[in-house]
Amino acid sequence: MTFTRNEKSIAHKMLNVMIIFALIGLLVGSFYDLAINKLLYANGTLFPTVFKIAGEMPMSTLIIAMAFALIQLSLKNKDKLVYFIFPTLIIIGFSLISARTIPGYFGIKNQLLSTGITLWYLISGYLLSLLAKGLDEDRLVRYAYFVIATILATLLIMSLMKSFWGRERFISMYQKDNFDTFSFWLFPQGYTKGDFYRSFPSGHTSSAATMLTLLFVPELFKKFEGKKFIYIFAIAWPILVFFSRIFDGAHFLTDVSMGLLLVSVITKVTSHLILNRK
Repeated sequence: MTFTRNEKSIAHKMLNVMIIFALIGLLVGSFYDLAINKLLYANGTLFPTVFKIAGEMPMSTLIIAMAFALIQLSLKNKDKLVYFIFPTLIIIGFSLISARTIPGYFGIKNQLLSTGITLWYLISGYLLSLLAKGLDEDRLVRYAYFVIATILATLLIMSLMKSFWGRERFISMYQKDNFDTFSFWLFPQGYTKGDFYRSFPSGHTSSAATMLTLLFVPELFKKFEGKKFIYIFAIAWPILVFFSRIFDGAHFLTDVSMGLLLVSVITKVTSHLILNRK
C-alpha cells in the first residue's frame, strides 16, 4: 500500500519549514556561534538540565513502541516471524543502551538506576504500542519500519559525523577559559574519541528531531486521536531540545542546526522510500 502526496502534504510542509529553520540557524551561527554561546550559557540551570536528561528519551520510547507493535502483529500472523526477531533486537538494544547513556551524562554508575530506566523504556514503549491497536495493519507495518529506518540512519550518520568532525564543545573551552581552539563548523578537525570533541552535530537535537516522524501519523491513520497534540509535540520537542543544548554549553547554534537539518532530510528520504514504496 502506498500513500498519496495529498496524504503526506502537511507532514512534508512542516518538514520543509524545519529545513528552512535549520538553514537559517546554520547561516546565523556561521557568523555568531561563539557570541551566542557566551550570551546564553547557563549550564546547570533547570531548562538545559531537564532536556539533557529527557531529550533523547522520546526517540528510544518511540522505536521500542514500534518494535512492540511489530511483535504484536507477528503473533497474529505467525508466518511473519521477521516481525518478531528484528523488533526484539531493537527493544533489547535500545532499552539497555539508553538506560546507561542518561546516567553517563552525569558520570553516574548505578546499576539500580539503569535497571529502573530500562524498565521505564520497556513499560512506556509497550503502553504506547497499544495505541496502534485497530489501525490499518499494512500501514502500521510500513510506518513502523519508516520510524525504525529513520532513527537508525540518524544514529549512524550522526555518530560518524561527530567522530570525524572533532569539533570542541563550548563548555570545554569555557572551563579552560580559552576560546582559541574554536573551529568554524565547515572545517572538520579530524577523528577523535573524546566527548569534549564531539560537538558537531548535536546528538541530542538529532535524537529529538526523530519525533518529526510523528508528523505522518495523523495523515496515515485517519482514526488516530489527538492529531493536534501529535503535530505540536513533533515540532515543539526538537525545538526545545535545540535551544536547551546551547544553554547547556554542549553545542553551538550550527551544531544543533545541523542536527535538525540532518534528521529533517533523512525523514523526507525515508518517507519517500518506505511510505511511498509500491
